[in-house]
Amino acid sequence: MYPHPLKKKLKAGELVLGAYLPAFTAAIATQTAQTGVDFLWIDR
Repeated sequence: MYPHPLKKKLKAGELVLGAYLPAFTAAIATQTAQTGVDFLWIDR
């Protein structure tokens, strides 16, 4: 099993950045993911 990159960063004490999307839109999610965030939180 491969280590999860987000968990690895958290354990190392590194800065983890994410983005919140209040609704799922494929185009917006794709564009946001391309900014280099570590995670997307999508809530419907």
